[in-house]
Amino acid sequence: MEIGENNSAEAHIGAPVTVSANIALDENIESVVMKIVSTEGESWEFTQNYSHLYAGNKTAKFQETIEVPADAEVGNYELILTATSENDVVEETTTPFRVSIDSTVPSITDLEVGLNNAGNDLHLEAHIDAAKKIKQITLTVKGAGWIKDTKFDQDHIKGQTHVHFHEHADVDAAPAGNYQAILLVEDEEGRKAVATTGFVKN
Repeated sequence: MEIGENNSAEAHIGAPVTVSANIALDENIESVVMKIVSTEGESWEFTQNYSHLYAGNKTAKFQETIEVPADAEVGNYELILTATSENDVVEETTTPFRVSIDSTVPSITDLEVGLNNAGNDLHLEAHIDAAKKIKQITLTVKGAGWIKDTKFDQDHIKGQTHVHFHEHADVDAAPAGNYQAILLVEDEEGRKAVATTGFVKN
């Protein structure tokens, strides 16, 4: 069984990871279940049944991609792959792997928004890091049947690796209601980070 790129046995928080294995039973496969558990008592656990994809064959090339959640804890985990035959013969393999933070992926922290008294100007602040340099930042404001995108790619943002983001967006046309402010950062290699918060326009 192989986990991660080039069988690195490493996964990153908030990112997809690929798991592959060759399954061979003497009888037809009835079920294939993948389970992830922490070996350090961390909170993230994962169980998925892939039987509908592999049942009825004696052999199978198992290859699936799962998303490591953004709230997973850094630490050591085990991935357990269990294949069961139609006559309940069980083959199981366990592989350790590590969940860590990929510091080269963009990150957004401490996102804050505030609407002025006139209700037409949205103030935004956040700390943004992008080791591979920022290509652009996009704000999407949506809610109350209204949506608007605002792009930020000025010289003090584009090409930077660290930005204290402090900008404003025009929301004068937005009707009263509840809104989401979704900030998307894309780096020069196409990797992205997203942060979301809410506000109310009266």
